[in-house]
Amino acid sequence: MTETTRQPQIANDLIWRLLDNNAVVVSPHVGEVRVLNGIGTVIWQLLVEKKSPAQIEDFLVANYDVSHADAQKDIQDFIKDLADRGILIWDS
Repeated sequence: MTETTRQPQIANDLIWRLLDNNAVVVSPHVGEVRVLNGIGTVIWQLLVEKKSPAQIEDFLVANYDVSHADAQKDIQDFIKDLADRGILIWDS
């Protein structure tokens, strides 16, 4: 199964909260705190709702001035960055 067909999931040991409309993500095992910007927070909340990358792409295209290609690339980059940091994991 490839990353394009697997579902990204939020790592179990994370703590996160919305603060002033931004997601604040704390990763205790690495001692890292990330504050997501507006669109990052939107993507994060959709991931919390277990939306697939394709569903997130459709949401962004429908609600923001962005093309499918740009939305897809931004989502892939966002997910890869958070996966590289251990904040997101891939389901098996």
